[in-house]
Order: sequence, then C-alpha cells, then structure tokens
Amino acid sequence: MTQQPNEEFRKNLGKYLKHKNLEIVFNLKNGRKVTLNGKRKMIGDEIIQYFGEEKGIILNVSDIQSADVFAL
Repeated sequence: MTQQPNEEFRKNLGKYLKHKNLEIVFNLKNGRKVTLNGKRKMIGDEIIQYFGEEKGIILNVSDIQSADVFAL
C-alpha cells in the first residue's frame, strides 16, 4: 500500500517536530511564513508551539505548502 503525499509529509513532520534543536520554517499556502522552534507538538492535524505553559502558535497541517528544517 503506497502512502498519500499528505500522509508521508505528516509522518516526516512528526519526526522533525520531536527534535527540539531544529528550527522549522513553514511556508503556508496563503504566502505567509511561520517559524517554530523549541517546544512544539503535533496533535491530530494541528501543530502547536508552546511558550512556557501557554499555547502560542497553532497551525493546521492542511495550510502548509512546504517546510524548511534548520539545525540550531
């Protein structure tokens, strides 16, 4: 069974999100760029950036066009 590109992207994204020493720049379908680093988590189809105990940036995976990953 072959994976859909979306499923493969989501699987790889989940792996990268677990590494705290990576900065991920998301290029969104609306043309905006969002940079996440530090404490973040993927829950279902949402990526959540945490600032201390507070939730900060929330992105939906379906809004992402591409992602660039950088080592810090």
